[in-house]
Amino acid sequence: MSEQTEGLAELRASFDAIDSELLRLVAARRAVSRRMAAVKLAAGLAFHDPAREAALMARLRAEGSALGLPDALVDALVLLLLADSLQVQRQEEPAAT
Repeated sequence: MSEQTEGLAELRASFDAIDSELLRLVAARRAVSRRMAAVKLAAGLAFHDPAREAALMARLRAEGSALGLPDALVDALVLLLLADSLQVQRQEEPAAT
């Protein structure tokens, strides 16, 4: 195996480890979403909170920018996570009778 091929294999292993960690973090976020649903249901609060989402987006854009990430990437990731969180919370809602 050449030195270049070994370097490629090492980089791919790094990607694999990072991707696995990202999946673990998304699963942890979904678990928090389920707990959030229970709290919101008990308090009679709406699942969707546009003001909170706007504040979150602004904060994460700033953090992403500080890390050298383009706003478009941060926006896409955050919007995907928010949509998933809302879906998870709605799944916890009792069925209408």
